[in-house]
Parts: sequence; C-alpha cells; structure tokens
Amino acid sequence: SALEIARRNNLQRTEAAALGALGNVYGAAGNYEQAIASVEASLKIIQDKSNESEVKGLIVSGLNTLGNIYASRAERYRYQGNTSRIEGDEPEANRFNELAEKDIAKALVAFEQSAEQASNI
Repeated sequence: SALEIARRNNLQRTEAAALGALGNVYGAAGNYEQAIASVEASLKIIQDKSNESEVKGLIVSGLNTLGNIYASRAERYRYQGNTSRIEGDEPEANRFNELAEKDIAKALVAFEQSAEQASNI
C-alpha cells in the first residue's frame, strides 16, 4: 500500500497524505474511531513540519477532515439518542446527546484551527 511504501522509504509527507486519505475512507464507512486515529496520526507527522510552506495545505485539509469526522459522528450520536428517546430510554438518549455535544465542540475546534492555518498560508 502507499502507506507501507511511504513508511519503508521514510517519505513523511506521503505517509501523512496516505493516513489522511485513510481517515476519509474510514469516516465515509462510519468507522469514526479509526478515522480520527488516522487523521490525528497524519496531523502529528505534518505539524512537526508546519514551518514548511508545502505542508500548510495538508494541515488545513487534515483539520478540516477531522472536523467533518467529528461532525458526522455527532450526527450518528444524535440519531441514536433520538432512537433511544423513542424507545423510552431517556438515560441512554441523554448519554448519546452528551456525546454528540462533545463531538460538535471538537469539530468546531478543528474547523477554527483549520481557518487559522489557512489564513497563514
């Protein structure tokens, strides 16, 4: 895979890009935990090189992707909360709604960081 080749050849930007792409795929498939882990790993690699102009776009894109993943997971939690409420399980509904609120807050932070990085390009 591209990720294995990048790691074997110490191509950090390529590794970061591959991890970001994997994050998108995992997010689209609803595997939010793995999506978040992939995008965060990508960001960790490229944020160490944040002074290099060619990686700034990758940082903006990665933060945007992270925000989208958190927002999507929040939607899923809200749906599960509504379903729990319909089934009469108010404590479970509240738990899912709290999880959704936490993910909305994380999405907003990621989007704000993305906008800040974009203004520095």
